[in-house]
Amino acid sequence: MQLLRGNSTSHQIDVYWKFRAGDLDYETIVQVKKEKSRANQGDTILLSGVVNDIPGKPKGLFITRSGFQKGALNCARSAGITLLQLSDVVKFKSLRLL
Repeated sequence: MQLLRGNSTSHQIDVYWKFRAGDLDYETIVQVKKEKSRANQGDTILLSGVVNDIPGKPKGLFITRSGFQKGALNCARSAGITLLQLSDVVKFKSLRLL
């Protein structure tokens, strides 16, 4: 976690990712939820507030393993926040091709 200064206050965030591709600069704030419960509307509203307070308005990315409640999905859609749900990789036995 790191502290990032916004227009009104400092914010504790999980990841701040800044890079340049060609002539364009990209900034992304990543919020990670490690809890077993699904992310709720309040979680995405909080990330939206942080994104809006950071100069340059970086992109918001919310990552969880537990999924998202309907309110979180609706809020993220209207705020332009990208949601990702991680899942375990399933190992398959090798298949013999004919």
